[in-house]
Amino acid sequence: MSATTIGWCCKLRKEMALLVLLQPMTTSGFIGLRHTAATRLADAGTNTREIMAILGHRCIQTSARYTHATDEGVRRAMEALAQRQTRTVTKKTPQ
Repeated sequence: MSATTIGWCCKLRKEMALLVLLQPMTTSGFIGLRHTAATRLADAGTNTREIMAILGHRCIQTSARYTHATDEGVRRAMEALAQRQTRTVTKKTPQ
C-alpha cells in the first residue's frame, strides 16, 4: 500500500473519531456505520486488504465480518463469471 493511501486512511480514522466526539452516538450506531462503509467499499471494488487498512483491523477475518454482500454486487460477480466462462468456452472451441 502506498504512503498516500496509508496517510489517507489515518486521516479518515482521525476524522471519524472527531465526528464521534462532536456527535455522540450509540455504539451500535457507530458499528453500523463501519459495516455500511465496509460494504460500500467492497461493492465499489475495493480489495479486502485496503478495507482492512481503512477500518484499522489487523486481521482479514475481522474485516470480512464487517463486509456484507449486496444484491447488486452478487449480480455483477455472477455476470463477470458468466462472461469469463463464455470466453473460456469460445477459446476452447476448435475452428
